[in-house]
Amino acid sequence: MLNVLSAKVVAGALSLGILAPAAYTATTQDTADQPQVEEKQQLDEETKSKLDEIKGQVEDGTITRDEAKEKLHELGIRPPGRMVVLL
Repeated sequence: MLNVLSAKVVAGALSLGILAPAAYTATTQDTADQPQVEEKQQLDEETKSKLDEIKGQVEDGTITRDEAKEKLHELGIRPPGRMVVLL
């Protein structure tokens, strides 16, 4: 009985020794240098229709992705990271 109890105490102590530094590191990490998530832009109906038009032109091959980026910039739309949503 004593061996079982001592084995459990040793296992608990070892687990605590492994988990405590990891928890401490996670709570003290500086997150200021990590990229922040941008909020989704709210667009009016006219801008949404122009955005849909640009999407269609890219899908048809009428304009390139770079030209689409320029048009979005002219409209004041910040494209997401790699334009995954747009294209």
